[in-house]
Amino acid sequence: MHFSSTYIDHFVSSLKSVSSTLTHLHIHIKSAPAFPVAMIISACTNLVSLDVMHAFNADLSPLPMTPCSNLTTLIITFTLEQITLGEIIGIWRRIPSLKHLQLHPCIDIQAALVVTDYYPVMNHLEIMVGDSGIDFTCKEQGSPGEDIGITHLCLESHASRYDPTVNVNAILKRYHNTLERIELFMDLDTNNDTIYTMQYPRLKKLFLHSSAWWIPYNAPMLQELGMTSYTLNINPAMLDSTPLNLERLELRLDMYPQLRNNAPLERYLIRVARYSELQQLTIDLSTSDNLSTLFDAIGDLHQLQSLVISFKRDWPSFHMERFFNRLVQGCPCLTSLEMNCNNAPTMYVLNTLKQFEHLQHLGFPIDWTNGNYSFWHWLRTFSQLKSLRIYPTSSDSNPRIQHLKKQRPDMTITTDGYIIPLLIGITFIGPEYPT
Repeated sequence: MHFSSTYIDHFVSSLKSVSSTLTHLHIHIKSAPAFPVAMIISACTNLVSLDVMHAFNADLSPLPMTPCSNLTTLIITFTLEQITLGEIIGIWRRIPSLKHLQLHPCIDIQAALVVTDYYPVMNHLEIMVGDSGIDFTCKEQGSPGEDIGITHLCLESHASRYDPTVNVNAILKRYHNTLERIELFMDLDTNNDTIYTMQYPRLKKLFLHSSAWWIPYNAPMLQELGMTSYTLNINPAMLDSTPLNLERLELRLDMYPQLRNNAPLERYLIRVARYSELQQLTIDLSTSDNLSTLFDAIGDLHQLQSLVISFKRDWPSFHMERFFNRLVQGCPCLTSLEMNCNNAPTMYVLNTLKQFEHLQHLGFPIDWTNGNYSFWHWLRTFSQLKSLRIYPTSSDSNPRIQHLKKQRPDMTITTDGYIIPLLIGITFIGPEYPT
């Protein structure tokens, strides 16, 4: 919506006229004069969800203490004035029904340290640091637990320079005993030695695109771990710890900078095969060059049930054939395989895949099937396959896929926009930047 200043009063009046039935409202008024969010809330007292961009501020002090008792979702982003802790507390006191709150730009991270004092049931916390300010999000998701505290934490930074006032260590210190999942996309302040010894007794899922190599050492219950080449290059000591309960591993090795030395990772996978029961592996690579030893280590993961493997470039047929020969011998329990590269597998590889006695799911790009009649025939005759995932989503209209659905009604065929499904998950948590 776009309004000039002369129409603001009329707009608010119009909102009041439908306030008895209006429950969900999204306002983007970049081209109009900014106005306080309090004006909207006062006009729409039955709102369940409100999403406002480019308002003047987030100050609700003009409103009574409970102006909107049904409001569960409040998103205020790109305000002209930075949002203070006092204004955030004012929101919390006036709207106790909130289950999802997102604010940007906040002046500091202090709200993250006290959110559970006002909303004990909030268990998801997301902080993104940028040059324009801090994006703060808190949510209540899932069934409320008995304990009060944050269970899911995502910390992310896109700031061009370090701001000493944004020390997220305090957030980790505040919630380390209740955290079950951490996604970390920023480096931590290591000047305080206590950061190295902080324990995470309930942590089960961890994704690191940062230098926080010590966290897995202090998380005895860790089951899912994701790492990037940046993490491994900063400190290979990250790979010296082998979580005994590890079930899922995600390696994003296609990111800049490229992994300088594969040997520590190869040794890590060998230890994982020996001491843990890894069931799912996702590995994202730029090239297959000089990776034969790494592929051999993957082939030693005897408990592996699910493999997702991707290359940005071609996967030479010789390397692909060698890898799957090794895999079919070393990973007999494999039930799910997702693979993506520029070139389709050879018939030798496809026939090798039929040797996996338990393989039931396959994921691949639609480009492999273009003019490849032998591939379609292989799909139709691979009777033990029960599901296919083909990407991108637009491939759903492909007539050959529709024909395959008719020929194999026993098979579940889905399309997806994402080439590589992430086990841990990398999600951008910041506000939706307007164009």
